Amino acid sequence: MPDEVGLLPASRRKSLAAGEAVFLNWAHMQSFEPNRRYLLGGENWSWRLLHTAVSELAGLPGPFLTAGTTAAYLAAGLAEAVAALTSKTPLATRSEALTTGRFHWYDDRRARALGYTSRPVRQALAESLAWLSTSEHLPRYVREGLRLAPEVVAARRLVPVALP
Repeated sequence: MPDEVGLLPASRRKSLAAGEAVFLNWAHMQSFEPNRRYLLGGENWSWRLLHTAVSELAGLPGPFLTAGTTAAYLAAGLAEAVAALTSKTPLATRSEALTTGRFHWYDDRRARALGYTSRPVRQALAESLAWLSTSEHLPRYVREGLRLAPEVVAARRLVPVALP
């Protein structure tokens, strides 16, 4: 992960199976058939849809453009060069850029037939942004520019702490 979280005004022509980290209890796992593979996923979203949802939830504009493989590769090469000069982690790598244009969609029907369910991606994103917006991982100048959507504010888990 980069040292600082930044907001990029572009998306990549790519897709993913979005979901959340899932913990299965032992009883649920017992219903799986032996020697059979089960993919636990969520909704299949394009990166543009994911970035648009994050922008909406964070109250920010964008994405403004979609980068193809060549543009993503050149930008990642530049990011790697800057990272090498500054001794920081690049925001993107050329190997990541080469996956632009590929679709990573998955089918979890087998697991759903056994009762597996996943929350909507937007809810998982709202909870992730709620956590990130109150963590030390987001620089103050970025946090102050956010206009969190009501569903993100509602997902915040505020923990009382003693004042010094």
